[in-house]
Amino acid sequence: IATNYEQFSYPKEETENPLSDGIKNITVGKFVDSSVAWESYKKNITQLLDKGFKVIIVYPIPSVKEDVKNKFFSLIKTSNAKITEDHYEKDISGLIKANDLGNKLDILFKNEKRLLKIKPVDILCDSAKCKILTQNGALYNVGSHLSFAGVQEVLESTQF
Repeated sequence: IATNYEQFSYPKEETENPLSDGIKNITVGKFVDSSVAWESYKKNITQLLDKGFKVIIVYPIPSVKEDVKNKFFSLIKTSNAKITEDHYEKDISGLIKANDLGNKLDILFKNEKRLLKIKPVDILCDSAKCKILTQNGALYNVGSHLSFAGVQEVLESTQF
């Protein structure tokens, strides 16, 4: 299960039929405290685990400000289409936010041993910076979405 955990900061009160509301693009509603979203998430995950499902959650992916696609194309134009070293995001705010949200998840599921966790920060970042380009290509697509190469990097390094 993967989600944009930053959206948990501004949750709205649950409606009677959220699926129908979503289909109709109904976005009105009363804002509630963020703890409501976190507790609802925990409840849903716990229910799946209690029913015997194998649940894997994907922790936050560090957001990037740099245009990775443009950087990639610029590098391959000047380096004979070969990237020989890793390149990193200059702005660390995405790493800080991902770590904060990841810590919140660690607290939320502290005693849950049945849950499997994929932590992109542990794979893409060190303590001060996150990779955006490797010899395998750009790790991000448009915005802060992992590319195929980014997903491969995370999954190949994940151990269960």
